[in-house]
Amino acid sequence: QGVSSAASDVYKRQKLNRAGALRHFPEITAARPDDAFGPAFCELDFLYRTVRQTKPRVVLEFGSGWSTYILAEGLADNDREQRTTGGILYSIDADEHWMGVTRSAMPEDLAPYCILTHSPLDEIELHGIKGFRHVQIPQVEPDLIYLDGPAFTKDRRVAFDVLDIENRTSNPFQI
Repeated sequence: QGVSSAASDVYKRQKLNRAGALRHFPEITAARPDDAFGPAFCELDFLYRTVRQTKPRVVLEFGSGWSTYILAEGLADNDREQRTTGGILYSIDADEHWMGVTRSAMPEDLAPYCILTHSPLDEIELHGIKGFRHVQIPQVEPDLIYLDGPAFTKDRRVAFDVLDIENRTSNPFQI
């Protein structure tokens, strides 16, 4: 499994590179600390293709990092291709440090496609289930939601934010 997974990641990296989606890869890598997670190219390829194919106007991401850069790149590429105002990415992170890392490594030309927000977590319980809810979520109607945070704990393994959004919007979205 490890060999096929590694081979798949190499293939997906090459595919993203051919598409021009990794044009900022060296500068982002250099700007991120040594202890930061590296990119998972299979995941990044899926996210990039999803944005390019579905052309969302509003993307809501929970948890920032490599996914933030690739989602912004997809929105920018859609914008360049359509020659219209592109979509916008709202990226929310409960960890102020990692939000700062994402912000400081964001390439200038991708920054207009992102609104990066630090939002602490509330520990809550709904219907006997312990979980998390971000204190502040943009009041937007997303077309696409990417859930990659918060980091769960042994006791809290649910993020209620998407359920909250589903209850307040009439806009169908992909998650």
